[in-house]
Amino acid sequence: MTARPPLGGVEASLALGKVTLTRALRTRALWVGFVVAFLPELFAGSALRSPEITQWEGVVRIWIQCLGVLVPVLLASSIGEELEEKTMTYLWSRPLPRWSILTGKLTALVPLLWAFMAAALLLPWFTVFGQATAGHGELLTRGLIAVVVGGVAVAAVTTALATLAPRYGMALSIAYLLFVDGALAQFDGSVSKISVLFHTRQLAYPPEAVEAAGTSVVWLVALATAWMTVAVLRIRRFE
Repeated sequence: MTARPPLGGVEASLALGKVTLTRALRTRALWVGFVVAFLPELFAGSALRSPEITQWEGVVRIWIQCLGVLVPVLLASSIGEELEEKTMTYLWSRPLPRWSILTGKLTALVPLLWAFMAAALLLPWFTVFGQATAGHGELLTRGLIAVVVGGVAVAAVTTALATLAPRYGMALSIAYLLFVDGALAQFDGSVSKISVLFHTRQLAYPPEAVEAAGTSVVWLVALATAWMTVAVLRIRRFE
């Protein structure tokens, strides 16, 4: 019998991503995503008497909490199940780069996450500003940047934690993001710099300085790189 050739990293990532997306569209996690994504809109609709900017800041705070829950629900359980139960036996029966397991999951699920979290900001933006949306386009732009860059950073944190503790990846990721990373985000000074939720919130808040937004993007990229390095090193040791 001729041995099957090993898959390349890109080929393996795309193949795994296709399977992951098919599975995700069939799970209850998708419905959880719809519910979580709608929560900021409920807040926006219940606080219409607040000044617009104050109300938007409240929407962003709720949105950040939703981000810390939705990413683990969509991503951590998917990674944890594969590593803990080895249900996708194809992964282990044909040589492929171990890191492609992670990139395949991220390739499939991060765009889905972006869609949910973009909707979670877009709906409240219309509700809060109403006919004045044209005058607050910068807020929406910053918010969408926060969706893309912050979403990737939170996904990196979740990926690393799911590889460190596959069986409890979702619970551990939610607990870390809400109670550790979220607590760090409340501090002033240098300690908040290591919080991905802090920088994501800074991007989505009303602008104070262009430099502040650029700094948050750099920090998010650096933190995402560090967490993904942990994830790759861990999965290379996984048996």
